This record gives sequence, C-alpha cells and structure tokens, in this order.
Amino acid sequence: MASPSKVGFSFHCSLCSQVFQNACCLTNCGHTFCLNCFKEKVQVTQREGDAVVATCATCNMSTLCLDSAEQELREPVVETLVEILGDKVPQTKVNCSFECGREPEYWCPRCESNFCEVCLDQHSKTPFSRSHQVTRLEQKKKEISGACSTCNLESTLYCENCQMIVCNSCMSRDHNTHRIATVATKLEQRRETFYLFINQVKEQFDQTQRKKEELKEEIERLQLELKEQSKRETLFKITHDKLILVVTELTDDQLQLDTLTKLEQELRIKLFGQDFPRDIPSCLLYTSDAAD
Repeated sequence: MASPSKVGFSFHCSLCSQVFQNACCLTNCGHTFCLNCFKEKVQVTQREGDAVVATCATCNMSTLCLDSAEQELREPVVETLVEILGDKVPQTKVNCSFECGREPEYWCPRCESNFCEVCLDQHSKTPFSRSHQVTRLEQKKKEISGACSTCNLESTLYCENCQMIVCNSCMSRDHNTHRIATVATKLEQRRETFYLFINQVKEQFDQTQRKKEELKEEIERLQLELKEQSKRETLFKITHDKLILVVTELTDDQLQLDTLTKLEQELRIKLFGQDFPRDIPSCLLYTSDAAD
C-alpha cells in the first residue's frame, strides 16, 4: 500500500497550506478548501430563487448549489481520510520565495512572497519593495483579503488613491505610482473610524439620557406644583362657595328686613294717619299706646 506522502492527492488547503479541517470541495473545478477558508475566501452569492453560486478563490470558476453552499459542498471522503491517517498526513514545508533553502519567517502581502531573515534584508533594500510592509509568517493566515476590483482575483492589497482592492498584476500595471496598503490595514482604519463614530453616538446618547433624567425631574416638580395648585384652587372654590352662601343668606335677611320695614310703615299709617311723623322710634309709639 502506498504511503500517504506518495498518494496523488493533497491533504492541504491551497489557501492556508494546512491540513484540511472540515473540507469543502467545489465540484465544477475540484478545488478543495478548509471550511474556515471557504467562508473567508470563497464568494457566495444568492441568485433568483433558491440557487446559490460559489465562486472559487483560486480559479474564479462558479459552482451552482441548490441549498446551503457550506453544507452541500462538504467533502466527507476527505474528512474521513484525514481522520483515518491522522499524524501520517504529510505536512507541507514552506520555503523562502527566493529559493535560498532557508526557512522563511516573514511574509510580504504586496509581493505575496515568503522571506527568510537574509532575503528580507535584500527585499527591504530594493527600491521597488523597500516601502512594503511585511509581517511575521504566522500572521499570513490572518491576512484579510478580497476580490480585485478589476480582475476579481483574490488579493490583500488596497489602492488608497483609487479606493479599491487590487491584485499584484493590476497594481504593477495601473497603480504602480499610487499609495498601496493592505486590506487589513484599511479595514482597521475604517474600524477605528467606526469605533470613533460609535463613541460619539454613545456620548450623545449619554447626554440625551442625562437630559431625559433632568426633564423627568422637571416634569415631576411641575406635576407636584400642579397638585399643589389644584389643592389651592379646590380650597379657593370651597371658600368662594361659602362666601356665595353667606351673601345669599345676607341678601335674604335684607329682603326680610325691608319687608318688615314696609309693613311697619303701612301699620303706622293705618293707626295714626298720613301726617304722623315717621321718624319717631317704634319703641316710643308702642310705649305711648300702652300709656293710653
């Protein structure tokens, strides 16, 4: 039986160069990726109806799926082989892109090349590449990429002048004098801008909350004043009604008094005639009558 190293099949993802983890195979082109690489690198679009189209990150060939692409394109055979072979699966060796034979330690996203310590020194002295930003090789898997805006190839480069993702070929041809950054750097800048915006919104929200609390306290104070005012108005109405009642009683008493006075005058006239002095007190009249 042939050893795993001689089997004419790669057990390694072409994107991350690691042993397959939950392999997904694009049936039209046959390229196979780890599930995480599939999620990050393969462009999946929804067409009319239930059809899902997955575009290969290596050759840009499209594969049609009738259901979820991640589920439909899973490759159980490869997963089973990896599980059975275990530690016998050969590990890929990453070499320096300058083919010096030394083990690389650095990665240049603009050149898409690996460098050892010695070759990196040469890379940093070359006029064309001296401004390139390099990272540790272990950070390569963490590089964020996207589709080139011109040719749709996967790339980690971003042209700041044109505000678009570019691949190496398009950069050399159309963007060689432009400011080039990595997609990850641009994303981080936008993330920082977004976080700044979020903090400003949060600060405004906090100010609004404080104003809301102040308004709430003011409303409670006004409601208390309204209650006190309502109590005073109720008391005033009660007092007013009492005064009206007193005035009504006094008016009635005055009417009775006027009626009695009129009756008294009429009685005087009947008893003493029209010429009888009207300014004589009643008590004297009654006393004189009694004496007679």
